[in-house]
Amino acid sequence: MLPESGNNIIRTYAADLLPIITERYGLEGYEITLIKAHVGGRNIAYNCEREDSEAKY
Repeated sequence: MLPESGNNIIRTYAADLLPIITERYGLEGYEITLIKAHVGGRNIAYNCEREDSEAKY
């Protein structure tokens, strides 16, 4: 589980940066979900999926 400061970072990212990144990389229409961290993990990762499209790399 992330400390409170880590949770604040994720909330800030989701609220402020995710919309900008979505537009910049053409991810409109994708479902973007936070990947659950493992114990001791330090990285934040998201999964981007859209049923009717090919993968974007």
